[in-house]
Amino acid sequence: MPNQGRNSYLILVFLLFLCGCAWAPRSVHYRKCYAHLSHAPCGDMTPSEYQLVILVCARHLDYSNSQNLLKTMVKHPQDGSMDGDVGHAWVLLKGGDEILEGGHSGELGCEEPKYFDGIMDLVECGDSNPVRYMWRTLNDGFFERGSGGLSPTYAIKKDLTKEQYKEIKSFLIHYQYTHYSLSSRQCISLVTAVGKMAGLSLESRITVPVSQYVRVGNHHVKMWEDPRYAKITLMSPDVLEKNMMEAVFLGEAEYALDWYRKNHEVTQSSFDWRRIFERLSKVYLM
Repeated sequence: MPNQGRNSYLILVFLLFLCGCAWAPRSVHYRKCYAHLSHAPCGDMTPSEYQLVILVCARHLDYSNSQNLLKTMVKHPQDGSMDGDVGHAWVLLKGGDEILEGGHSGELGCEEPKYFDGIMDLVECGDSNPVRYMWRTLNDGFFERGSGGLSPTYAIKKDLTKEQYKEIKSFLIHYQYTHYSLSSRQCISLVTAVGKMAGLSLESRITVPVSQYVRVGNHHVKMWEDPRYAKITLMSPDVLEKNMMEAVFLGEAEYALDWYRKNHEVTQSSFDWRRIFERLSKVYLM
């Protein structure tokens, strides 16, 4: 695929998804998947000297198949925002007056192509399984302090012993952040590992069918030939959020979202020009 043709193809993909996506899917499957949001547990939180707060920004995406997942990534179902992300999760670790807040981020696209770009590179090369790039481990991961500019949709708190606090702090400081992978090593895997050290068992995995062909206008682009790539298991902020709510229901953790918003959240602009410019530039300047 020549560069001019590739540019036109990417612009077509962008316009198709931008114009064609409804805010929220109306299927019975989607409504059932997120029925728990209507009765999410809340309440007061009692701060302690040593504590772990786990935070998640869940986008409430449609995981029924890869096409629906992509559509809800482009235009998020709950608020219609177009950040193109799948959500985020991070931790706030407190020991006395010391606070460490942040999570695992990556996919900068500086040294290696981002996941979407990598797939398109393989399509251009005529690879029979271009979607295989989704399984690739990138080497541009890093520890991102704070929330990464995102607002949490849910948060829970777990009391720690002094020993647990020291163990988690050491784990966060010495963690190998460089390696970043959608399927095995990213923000969710870090959060669930830290949660386990605090005595919480949080599920986050979901398996998504991958369409063999993606239809763009009158064209069909082949995503895979090898059936190994017919589905992908991801760590999902949406699944994590549901499990965090269940932990509060079961009395294993305390609701902490209101406490975090009152004491730690930094107000972000609702319209992030930097993010919009970055994504438009990726489409038009390639």
